[in-house]
Amino acid sequence: MDPNTLLDNILSQIKEIKNNLESYYDGDIDWVCYDLECFVEDVSNLNEWLSNGGFLPDKWNPNRKNPHIGSTFDSFLEEEENK
Repeated sequence: MDPNTLLDNILSQIKEIKNNLESYYDGDIDWVCYDLECFVEDVSNLNEWLSNGGFLPDKWNPNRKNPHIGSTFDSFLEEEENK
């Protein structure tokens, strides 16, 4: 299990849910269930990984050498939208 991949998936899923909120309110329940199922599975897996002594994802590790140090989730979303 790769916590970096899990965290990237979780952040992408949050973005996807946020972008699809209008569809959710219009009654497209299939997307709601699918997005939430994926989100819950990845959050559970990351929790299990960390609870069993696994290392933090790079984005959460304060000692990492990464240009995203100190970035917020909102800045992550902005970066993703500009890709």
